[in-house]
Amino acid sequence: MASCSRQQVSEPARERESFKYGASLLNDITDSPAEGAPPGPPSSNGTVPSDEIKRQETPRDTVLASLAQLGLWKTGTNRALISLFDRNHQYIVAETTQRSSLAKGPIWPKDKNGDFWLYPGTFPRQLSVCGRALMAQSHDSSSSDEEVPLTLIPDLKADAGLCKVQHPLSEFPARFYAAVPVRSPAGVDIGVYCVIDSEPREAESWTTNDTEVLREISSNIMDYLRSKSVGDAYRRSVRMTRGIGSFVEKESSMAGWRARTNSPAFHDDAAREGNLNSEQQALQQFRDFSLQKHLPGHVPVQPNTTGETTVIGSGGPGEANMTSTSSKSMSIGESDDNAKEKAIAKVFSRAANLIREGIEIEGVVFLDANFETSATDSMLNEDQSSTESSSSSDE
Repeated sequence: MASCSRQQVSEPARERESFKYGASLLNDITDSPAEGAPPGPPSSNGTVPSDEIKRQETPRDTVLASLAQLGLWKTGTNRALISLFDRNHQYIVAETTQRSSLAKGPIWPKDKNGDFWLYPGTFPRQLSVCGRALMAQSHDSSSSDEEVPLTLIPDLKADAGLCKVQHPLSEFPARFYAAVPVRSPAGVDIGVYCVIDSEPREAESWTTNDTEVLREISSNIMDYLRSKSVGDAYRRSVRMTRGIGSFVEKESSMAGWRARTNSPAFHDDAAREGNLNSEQQALQQFRDFSLQKHLPGHVPVQPNTTGETTVIGSGGPGEANMTSTSSKSMSIGESDDNAKEKAIAKVFSRAANLIREGIEIEGVVFLDANFETSATDSMLNEDQSSTESSSSSDE
């Protein structure tokens, strides 16, 4: 199945393309227990080790799993992987066997028919078998430049370049391997779709039809990633628009909008950064309550109802009255300045939290670029240096 012609790009460009289409998937991927080491199986008594709890909570993308499983039935293999790459790592975003359930659930099903080897995991790219498929060049003269190349390894154990390398698949009964890149619309290979079998095969047993199956599924994987990225962009735009509305309405959080229009955009998602964190919401609400409680309002100046006139004299009682009145005026002025500072801080605090929730990041910082202060400091430094120069010349 034809796709875009492959483009020779730098690794940073490949990484940007991967995150452009797979950012939400990569957020769900956890680091492997050890650099390059595959995760271990569940314990014999059926309990899940503590280091597997996080893996069990990782949400599966059942669409990717379904596409990957389709290739198994059409090629007669028993395991499939879908990976995305950046400049240094391979990210396993989907894994399935012929017997794996396609329903959302724990990583280790109770019937153990769908035990995963590598999903979800991150591995060094230089140790990856799929890294070879990612960088493969087409050697088939009958295929066009627009077709993704096939990487075929009849026996991983007998391959000269892999038999002595501790790659992620070396710990598992993986022998036969076939893979094609996942190519973006810009012609950048950002991932790999591969099928694996526990028995070695002859290269001649792999047919042209099998290759076309992998290419078609690879193209459909890319189409799905494109549609998913559009959905993620829409979700972000809805959240950012709602954040602006909440700021105008003097709200401190978007949490209350989870049960209203476009509610899927406001559901808590523990896998995303900057989600609607309950602790942050509680702190924000407490901060708003404290500011409202202690924020001094406008203090009206009480009119002088006694009709007395203050006479300014030396040592007379009018001087005491004038001093008292001046003290009150200064106190009111200081309170107003303090109130303004707190009000400004409250505005920036609300804005920071709404920005954090809107674009789903962990924190927001506003930096005060006070040009007046900088200019004053510069003038003081210049005056000080000129004074020191004058003193040294006088000496």
